[in-house]
Amino acid sequence: MAAVGQQRADRIMANIVRMTYDGKSLPTDLAKWRPRFLLEAIPEILETKKAHYRLFREAFPGIEIRSVTSGFRVRSWSGRGASGLSARSEQGLEVVEQQPSSITQLLWALGLIPIPVSDDWSFVLDVLFCGLMLAGLRCHRATNMPFWKIDKYVRSRWGRTRSGPTT
Repeated sequence: MAAVGQQRADRIMANIVRMTYDGKSLPTDLAKWRPRFLLEAIPEILETKKAHYRLFREAFPGIEIRSVTSGFRVRSWSGRGASGLSARSEQGLEVVEQQPSSITQLLWALGLIPIPVSDDWSFVLDVLFCGLMLAGLRCHRATNMPFWKIDKYVRSRWGRTRSGPTT
């Protein structure tokens, strides 16, 4: 919010529709909103993702679609030059595109920092991220250690903490 201010952020959010649906048919009143941008976060089942995209593209030709999940390479689910977005930190997002799209530029203007990655590296980073997440969940279940403490431990060993690099 600091990049645009609370009042401007509230005005932006007033124009965003958030919804869920059954994955088979779109809500009848969705058309009145004339969606032009879809940010999806659906399960990483390739056929489900493809069907989801197909459904939206048929109903709204030209809609810009981005995924917040990158478990698959963009070329395997997009079928065309779509981009992937993956929010891996508070302000950074991975983008898989040749040139910054208007959506990436919009998110950049809102204070997010686009980090260009190749499709292959996005996939590799997602696999590593998911592996760390799974290990953290297993640690939590085995020891009942709080999630914040697991996160702090992982960051101290393999990343940066909020106060800076570890020594």
